[in-house]
Amino acid sequence: MKSVQYLMPVVVALGLISCHGTKEFTIRTEPSGAQIFLNGKEVGTSNLTLEVEQEQDLGIVAIKPGYQVATKTVVTKVNPVLSFIWTDESPYARYIDEDEVTIPLQRIMTTETYRPTTLEPYTGGGGRTSPGWKPKQR
Repeated sequence: MKSVQYLMPVVVALGLISCHGTKEFTIRTEPSGAQIFLNGKEVGTSNLTLEVEQEQDLGIVAIKPGYQVATKTVVTKVNPVLSFIWTDESPYARYIDEDEVTIPLQRIMTTETYRPTTLEPYTGGGGRTSPGWKPKQR
């Protein structure tokens, strides 16, 4: 009976602990200065730190002129201790593990930025290159 008495405060304390709430989350881009959209809403320009809801996935879109649009999804994890109290689908058992994310941006090639590689001139070789060669008649 005493073990139940000592165990009860632990269960109540675990019940009060949850992943529900907010946390600071940093979004960086390489290079910085991209417009950032979080779950469809514009939130600012990278690099930035903001408060996010812990129990939901984050859909991040980065837009910068001269670069391809980049996306990143941060998926919530299930807390194994809290999933005993709540189901895995419950927002109280889910949390964002990462504190930051870095999104690389790829430059779009334009006529101003495109630089073709220089190839060595073709000198022949391979196949029949002698001047007197003719294909066989059938």
